[in-house]
Amino acid sequence: MKRSMDFLLSIIIGILSSLVASFAFLFFLTRLRPKVVIAKEISKGTDVVGKPIYSIKVVNISTRSIINIKAQLQLISPTNAPGGLIKGVYDIILAGDNPLEISKYKRNEDEENNAFRFSIREELDKVWEDDKHTYLRFTIFATDSLSGFAEVFTQEYRLKRISLIEGDFVRGHGLEIK
Repeated sequence: MKRSMDFLLSIIIGILSSLVASFAFLFFLTRLRPKVVIAKEISKGTDVVGKPIYSIKVVNISTRSIINIKAQLQLISPTNAPGGLIKGVYDIILAGDNPLEISKYKRNEDEENNAFRFSIREELDKVWEDDKHTYLRFTIFATDSLSGFAEVFTQEYRLKRISLIEGDFVRGHGLEIK
């Protein structure tokens, strides 16, 4: 009888320790999600022929690189409909391809390896005419290069006068426009 109780107790302890170890491992892995910061403003500059250039800066503040990056910019037009509000969506084309990787954050590094500027092909001042009834939504999807966990980050731009800023983003990790 004592042997069967000891055997049962060792099985229960084994199961419980396995569950605790599994939960600890999963908790550790979920902490390995990407961390990305999106600029709260969109820079507005001009190219060599005087055409407006718009860009949104994204900074990877993770201690690991991010991969599988996908970004989109949309003009959202909320409209009243029977039963509630629906959102009309117009996709705004980003220039170039999405980056394959954005490097990890290094505090002492002056380079801009952990940042990326998404350029916008369309002229936002013309596309986004009415900021009382429409707004911009920038969304980025990124995967942590070590854990494989992914995350979606979103930034909304509601008012043109505080969202579209003349100038260019500073070099490095900063999100200021000068």
